[in-house]
Amino acid sequence: METIMIDVDKIKFDPNQPRKTFQEVEQLAKNIALEGQIHPIEVDENYVIIVGERRYRAIKSLGLKQIKATVNTQKMTPYERLRRQMGENLHQSAAKNGDSMPPIETAKGWVKLYELKTGKAYSPGELGVRRSKQSGKFLPTILEEIVEEVGAKKTTVWELLDILEQPKYVLEAIEKKDIPRTYFREVERAPKEVREKLRKKIVAGDYKSREEIVQDVALAKINPDLAYIQMERNRQKENTMTNSVLNKIVELGLALSRIPLSKMEERDRKITYSQLKWLLSKINSYLEE
Repeated sequence: METIMIDVDKIKFDPNQPRKTFQEVEQLAKNIALEGQIHPIEVDENYVIIVGERRYRAIKSLGLKQIKATVNTQKMTPYERLRRQMGENLHQSAAKNGDSMPPIETAKGWVKLYELKTGKAYSPGELGVRRSKQSGKFLPTILEEIVEEVGAKKTTVWELLDILEQPKYVLEAIEKKDIPRTYFREVERAPKEVREKLRKKIVAGDYKSREEIVQDVALAKINPDLAYIQMERNRQKENTMTNSVLNKIVELGLALSRIPLSKMEERDRKITYSQLKWLLSKINSYLEE
């Protein structure tokens, strides 16, 4: 492959590029203006971008007339091209100060790779899950092969594909509101009867952190009725002190349900008992105010 200078206006976008959203182009442009273009983009013989579209956008925004590009004249199948693009995007995301590829776009990229590899349409959830006592969740063999070729983590790919099984309003929230996908991953650990309520509260922005979701999920497993009361809270309207008190109450209740006094060593039991008696006196005083 040969690296040459090409007129910026001759470069073309790849409409099948899995990445549609490019962040921090302005910051990259500032760096290129200072340091110059360190890494060339990669194009095919028709000057269609294979990898490096973010760099191209940054250079074009600077008004530069030429761009350093490596011309790849190898004949690639659509699958090979997409695989190369996915690998570039994912490994760039993992690099220090890398620009992360959005989760929905990444998930759709894996789906497209699967379809190109197999010639079959993909429907969320249809591939099934293989399990083992030692390793838990596995990707189907064909997806394992694809993931290994790209050099990604299998568990991460499963989590991304699971996103596509979420309701449409969840997908839109992840895309448009930039809500972390890990918030919805926690919901899948909750009893089925509370999952929809949890999802809607996340989309509405009612949780201030992932830890609050984890807490409500744990409570729902132990006491669904109390969990419904807990989920009626509007944390966005709670002041800091109220939020702290309510969270600590739930944390204490969960801790007590996991570690009964009868299971403690004698010394620890006495200490815990004394502290709980003190706490009980504080609670009674609080309720009498």
